[in-house]
Amino acid sequence: MGPALPPGHLRRPRAGAWGQDDLLHDQPGGEKYPGLWDIKTVDEPAGFTFEDAFADQDFNVVPDLPVSQNTYAFVAHGGGTRATFLTTYATVEALQQVLDMGVVEGATSAINQIDAFLAADAG
Repeated sequence: MGPALPPGHLRRPRAGAWGQDDLLHDQPGGEKYPGLWDIKTVDEPAGFTFEDAFADQDFNVVPDLPVSQNTYAFVAHGGGTRATFLTTYATVEALQQVLDMGVVEGATSAINQIDAFLAADAG
């Protein structure tokens, strides 16, 4: 795998504190990959659930690309926090499509940046 990708940026919340949020993944070569998180539930500080969809440059859902259902959970563990990220797709074909698009590499890159992001935010 190559160098870590820059993190996605929340561009604009659509419905107050929780709701539908626009994300934009800026890549080193200038490419931009928009997406949408539709926050379904928030159980602060234990976790949240959301739908994650691909979007066009105007932040409209791309209907031909899979939408994932996501559950993020956080529990105290050994003086720190254990995070569990569960992502599901409606069909095996939808999962294979995002695997072919590099979802494992993208998720791995994003997850590997969390500690540095939190440390910078705390400092």
